[in-house]
Parts: sequence; C-alpha cells; structure tokens
Amino acid sequence: MQTITSFQNEKIKRARYVQTAKGRAETGLFWVEGKRLVQEAFENHADIDMLIVRKEDCEIYAEWIQKIETRGMDVLCVEARLMERLCDAQTPQGVAAVVRRPVYEIYEPMERYMVVLDHVQDPGNMGTVLRTAQAFGCTCAVLSEGCADPYAPKCMRAGMGAQFKLQIISKKEISKYLTKCKEQGYSIVGGHLKGEAELPVLSERRICVIGSEAHGIAEQTAQACTSLYCIPMPGGAESLNAGVAAGILMFELFIKG
Repeated sequence: MQTITSFQNEKIKRARYVQTAKGRAETGLFWVEGKRLVQEAFENHADIDMLIVRKEDCEIYAEWIQKIETRGMDVLCVEARLMERLCDAQTPQGVAAVVRRPVYEIYEPMERYMVVLDHVQDPGNMGTVLRTAQAFGCTCAVLSEGCADPYAPKCMRAGMGAQFKLQIISKKEISKYLTKCKEQGYSIVGGHLKGEAELPVLSERRICVIGSEAHGIAEQTAQACTSLYCIPMPGGAESLNAGVAAGILMFELFIKG
C-alpha cells in the first residue's frame, strides 16, 4: 500500500484521467466511488485495477485492501483533501476504485429479456434504465452508437452497480441486430408516441427498445421492432422522461406481461 500526499502523483493523475470520456476510451478503465459501488465491484468479481482509500478509513476497508494487494494491484492510501478532490460526492465515503471495463466482443442473442437503447444521451437516464433493467430481470443491454457512456461517473451513480451485473454491448447498427433477434423469435417492443395502446401477445423472449430523449426511436429501429407501444397518458402530457418510460415499459414486458 502506498501513501500518497500529492495531487501531482502519476497514479492520482491516472485516477482523474479515467473519469473523462477520453481517458475511459484510451485506457479501458472507469471510475467508481463510494462504499456501495466499490462493494458491487468486489461482489461481482470486477477487474479492479486500483483501490484508493482515505487514510483514516484504511482499517474500515482492510479486507478490501488485502484482497487487492493479494492480486498484486495498487492500493493508494490518500489524505482526506486528496479524496475530496478526486470524488464528485460532497462528502466522500473514503473509498474509490479504478476498474477495467468488461468487453463482450461476440454476442449472440440468447437472453430471455433484453433492453435496447437507441441514442439515449442523458447519463442519468442511461444509468436509471440500466438499473431498472437489471432489477426487472434483464441480463443484457444493447446500446446504439451515440448513447451516453454507461461507465461515466454520473451513469455509474444512477445505475447503482447495475453495470457490474449486465452484459453491456455496443452496436453501430442496432436495427440489424434487432432484425436478427426477430428471426430468432423475439418479441421486440419499442416505446413510441405513434404506437398501439395495447401490447400484442408476446413470445417468451422479449426486448424492450427505448429511444432518445429528444427524438425517440429512429425510423430504422422502429421498423425492426415487432410492435410499437404508446404508454397511456390520460393527463395529456406530450411525452415522458426516457428513464420513466423505460421503467413502465419494462414492467409491462418483463413483470406484468
């Protein structure tokens, strides 16, 4: 375990770097902070590259420190002022980690329930959708090009560790992927303002498709769905927040349906 007192330390700089989009893209690493998220990383056997612990909390997190040291990875013991500068939280919980992003290079649609996100760009909505998907039994989330980074700090906070439990796949052309899923018998339901008021009869394997906050599902994506569904809004609202709409539609498909 190394004791760090300077913000100019190279490992501290690296921890800051992976909090940026460029840093995550170049290194394949991402940042998590707080006891809950770091615990999720340990419990789900994430590849933790570096553990950072506030000096006065080293005894509290002694078990985690030992695990990381046993693996031969870095453990940094930092002063409180450094932890405050590293973390977004106003009152840091004294622990954070740099984690290696899992890579799923080849993926064939086999899961019972999946969620597909089409240009969902708000990090808070992204994290909320992933958290809800995991809660409702999804094991895979497929993201189109242009989606928010699911491993960005704000997404991680909103996801509450769902990123450690889901296979998260990126696809440039999700319409082709959905067409492949359709050929394998999936019911693919997209949330759409021009969709039907009732859900059709669904197959055992189901996909929920959520569109962008501003434009909804792209036309090609909509054509690849087996059906489109419009959530009833008797109050006359024009639309729903993407995270809220996703929660309602996934409940209808994965729990109620």
